[in-house]
Amino acid sequence: MGSFSPFPGASEGAASSTLGPLLGRGRTAEIYAWGEGQVIKLFLEGWPEEAISHEEEVARLVTALGLAAPKLLGRAQVGRRTGLLYERIEGPSMLQALCRTPWRFVRYAERFAALHAAMHRQTQPGLPSYKEGLAQRIRRAPLLTEAQKGIILSYLEALPEGDAVCHGDFHPDNILMAPRGPVVIDWNDAKRGHPAGDVARTILLFRAPLALEGLSGPKRWLLAAAKGAFLRAYLRAYRRLHPLSPRDVERWMLPVAAARLAEGIPGEAGFLLAIIRSRVRLGPPMQGAY
Repeated sequence: MGSFSPFPGASEGAASSTLGPLLGRGRTAEIYAWGEGQVIKLFLEGWPEEAISHEEEVARLVTALGLAAPKLLGRAQVGRRTGLLYERIEGPSMLQALCRTPWRFVRYAERFAALHAAMHRQTQPGLPSYKEGLAQRIRRAPLLTEAQKGIILSYLEALPEGDAVCHGDFHPDNILMAPRGPVVIDWNDAKRGHPAGDVARTILLFRAPLALEGLSGPKRWLLAAAKGAFLRAYLRAYRRLHPLSPRDVERWMLPVAAARLAEGIPGEAGFLLAIIRSRVRLGPPMQGAY
């Protein structure tokens, strides 16, 4: 969604007068510049207060841990829309930086791994359960039968709980390369849980198909090869910093893929169903390198 930034509450009139240029747009909110060195994440009109309060509380908990994240500074109203205020983080995303200097992918992958491992060494009991978050999404996942959901939920229940801080959507476009160092954004899905589940989600994001309309065959091949090389370098670096076996991560792939179905990402359904059906049919967790 672009850079974040906040600043303590203001009146509706003051908020309107300090709203700056649009910096980014997502499915739930828009990011605008806000005063000096700040941004406002302005939610779409009618977005539930419960969802906004949840994100505000998660941001507060993450800020308290001192992780590499934008500091939450408050909220403000702009007309009938509510916004959360964050410090503004200047710099390209890690994905943008990679596209500019692809020959540095190992260096970026190692920094990516270091950020992920650092958050997994932290605990925050106030965050919601990662397993329960997966379960909620699995229950409303389309294209799955109730019988399949029941099998997957039973499987998920048997997995370890864990108490590590998990981002829930960790990928290079959610990291800003700021002058002070990399900063992780979009913490709305942060949970407490097992690190292997969070790593499985990142692997799934890398392996998911991309919209490649207009790209020639060679460019498609190069992009797929680059994704694979970055993923392998990240996993090697992560294992050095926070030991996890391939089997630890593979055990989470089934519920993570099923939960991803509920997000309705265009072009992913076939990819996700292939993962789900192979594992549901086999029963016990599959083994193999990730």
